[in-house]
Amino acid sequence: MIELRNHPAQARHPITQEPLLYDDGKPVPLITDQRSIYLDGYMVGYCHASGSWIAFIRDLPEAVQDEIRKVVTDTLGAVQRVNTVPTLAQRTIDELDDDEQEGTDDGIEG
Repeated sequence: MIELRNHPAQARHPITQEPLLYDDGKPVPLITDQRSIYLDGYMVGYCHASGSWIAFIRDLPEAVQDEIRKVVTDTLGAVQRVNTVPTLAQRTIDELDDDEQEGTDDGIEG
């Protein structure tokens, strides 16, 4: 199940630093122009309140990303940009490329 919720950062009173709550007891969000994206109860990314962008914080299959994009578009508006998390394999390749470019010694003899 895909849910769009307020950003998890909560506003605080400027003097007492106590969390601010609405009359119904729900927290007042600190960041009002972003929503967090939850998949089966786990936060997997953020999106703009207008739906214009999505930033994933978890590596998700493309089909799942497409479904999330559809929910965001249907709920908030057309998604124009999606940022994804590099896969572990891609990060490893990028790190190896960086090491080669910098001439980093990987500690392997021979």
